[in-house]
Amino acid sequence: MRKISNVGFIGLGDQGGPMAEAIAESGFDLHVWARRPASPTAVAAVPHLVHDTVADVAASVELIALCLRDDTDIWNLLVL
Repeated sequence: MRKISNVGFIGLGDQGGPMAEAIAESGFDLHVWARRPASPTAVAAVPHLVHDTVADVAASVELIALCLRDDTDIWNLLVL
């Protein structure tokens, strides 16, 4: 089994921000993307890389976690 070291996170809201922060605190390299420029401030206390596109995040990680509002948000993200 291959070890995961780079984790992407999309959805840095009230619930997702603390989840992403916990991922970085656990020793994973955190990669994020957000629709709103202010959203990455949710993980300002931990090391992370902000990507310009969802595709950039996907190319940089072994696993992507999503914490989005509903199925529509997920589908909209997938067609970006």
